[in-house]
Amino acid sequence: MSEISTDFFPPTIALLYVIFISIYILSKMLATRRTISEKEYLVNALEMVEEAVINDLDLEEKKRAQFYLGKSDSGDP
Repeated sequence: MSEISTDFFPPTIALLYVIFISIYILSKMLATRRTISEKEYLVNALEMVEEAVINDLDLEEKKRAQFYLGKSDSGDP
């Protein structure tokens, strides 16, 4: 009967490590390249308004909401 070998090719672990790290870095790069649409900016601004109604709106949140409104489509009612 033939015996099953359990020996690995010596650089196997290093190659797997490099592959997994490469996949992780590539996925992070692809995730950050996505652009936000004008409707998404509007939704974010509306969520900031909702937060202002529930809690106080501090200066940083106000600036962020104004930024979101500035990036949204002002011609769309």
